[in-house]
Amino acid sequence: MKGFATLLLLFGVVAAFKVDVKTDSYAAAGAQEASEALPAAEFARVKSLIACISILAGVYFITCALLAGFRIAEQLSEGDEQPTVLRRTLEAAEPTLNFAPMLCVLFLACQMQEVRSYGGHEEIPHSVSTCIQFATLALLLQVSTAVLAPVMTGVASTSDEASLIVDVKDRSVQVLSCTSLLVLYAASTGVCLGTVADAGHYSSAATCALLLTILFFTVHCCFAIAGLFVAAAKRSQSVIFQVLKLSTETVHFAPMLAMVFVAARMRAMQVDPWEMNGGEPQHWAQVCFFMCTAALIVQTLLVVIIPLLAGGDVRRASVTQGDVEIVIVSCESDAANAFFALLRFAPCAAYTVGVGLVILSVLVISNPAGESPPMPASVCCVICLAVLFFAAKLGLWAAVAVRDLTLSASNPTSRTLKHVIKTLKSAAATVYFCPMLAVLYVCLRLRAQQISGKGAGPQLWAQAAMYASSFAVVFQFLVCLTVGYVTGRAMEVDEKGSFSTVQVKDGKHPWLRSFAQGAQAFSLTTLYGGATTVCMALFLVRPETVSHGH
Repeated sequence: MKGFATLLLLFGVVAAFKVDVKTDSYAAAGAQEASEALPAAEFARVKSLIACISILAGVYFITCALLAGFRIAEQLSEGDEQPTVLRRTLEAAEPTLNFAPMLCVLFLACQMQEVRSYGGHEEIPHSVSTCIQFATLALLLQVSTAVLAPVMTGVASTSDEASLIVDVKDRSVQVLSCTSLLVLYAASTGVCLGTVADAGHYSSAATCALLLTILFFTVHCCFAIAGLFVAAAKRSQSVIFQVLKLSTETVHFAPMLAMVFVAARMRAMQVDPWEMNGGEPQHWAQVCFFMCTAALIVQTLLVVIIPLLAGGDVRRASVTQGDVEIVIVSCESDAANAFFALLRFAPCAAYTVGVGLVILSVLVISNPAGESPPMPASVCCVICLAVLFFAAKLGLWAAVAVRDLTLSASNPTSRTLKHVIKTLKSAAATVYFCPMLAVLYVCLRLRAQQISGKGAGPQLWAQAAMYASSFAVVFQFLVCLTVGYVTGRAMEVDEKGSFSTVQVKDGKHPWLRSFAQGAQAFSLTTLYGGATTVCMALFLVRPETVSHGH
């Protein structure tokens, strides 16, 4: 077992540093050319950060693509075949990969904070860079442990709901899994602390992204600790465990919120660069950053604090992730109940207003001369994904709010609204990949600017891949809405956005199932193909292949 763990660790180290060295060699060549025509403030050096993000994104999409293939095969066989060991193993590794988007957001925030503090003159501190690499290796080690555990034990691995520790009979595998998770949390903490300690001037976008990252990992770490205590005590789940489990859902918006902030910051650096205004968005847009961040923090704190009050209780109020109902059991006051209803709906309302204004700031920003260059493809795609993500999630939340606040169960309108909610729920699941796709787009633009300086963009074929993968997500969303509207029944969609075509049957429209199957094949092929192409572009981009202008 020691040899197995050592080989895994060495493989991860060699892969990460091999890519890092290759990346740095290209960066040095690009820096020499760019530095002749561009000030150092306009040249962002990223080094191993991009290598780590690309590795995480590659593992993330490969795992999800394999699982999507298994689920489609199960649909075609109409459930006659039992899940294979490989599928059950990948499903055990999948929960850990949910950390990948937030981890990549943390890395991007770290880089942007360094640019804000030193104008691009300084490298990311060596200690922070080391923590970034250890966090990446820890997540890869955890996934590798889940995937390769069946080779060691002969049985499919599973993962604990809370701690995410790989659950097999072999104690050494569990120890390795626990160690990798501890390193992941510790390294993520090191990146946050190192970035804050080294900051000279704080970027509002990076600050909010760091706060969201700290909230995300703190909640998941506490939930993991609670899960370990429950497992050790061998008793039913406690109230604290249930509360922490619910709090993990309230941070669901954190990765996409942070990417909206990062996209706004990138657009500001393009329009109004460092020499003019520090590359910061409009002041009112920065206020919206903090408003959205504060709303998410307050909502999470309410979920944790309310159950500690006498008669206090929180519960998942609807099908919407992050929507929790806050009640005081012994309270019969209408005013108090109205106040708690306000506490329930106010955070999501803040997201709606804040995100809308931030996106507006990206569209209307201009430099002091009144000029606004065309929006780069990466920022355009990130904004499109953000609009889709929040429209889907907050549209579902709004439908639930209308149902709960205005309609009774006996109202005939409630039946129609119930169908709308079910359709929106299935459609909202299709936006699962939006945060990770947004990370890839931003990372590729940073890579192009690293090589050729300010104003450079990715290869034209890479930009086409961005638009294609973004369109695939939008297309899946529209297919779910269309099928739900035509058939009167919501499509079955799993948590990873893959919809089932088995239940798509409608006597009036016999062609509908074939359409759904074709749409599924097209959207998944385009989505994963586009994401793979963008990952490849990260390694193939050269000074002579970047695009200039828009």
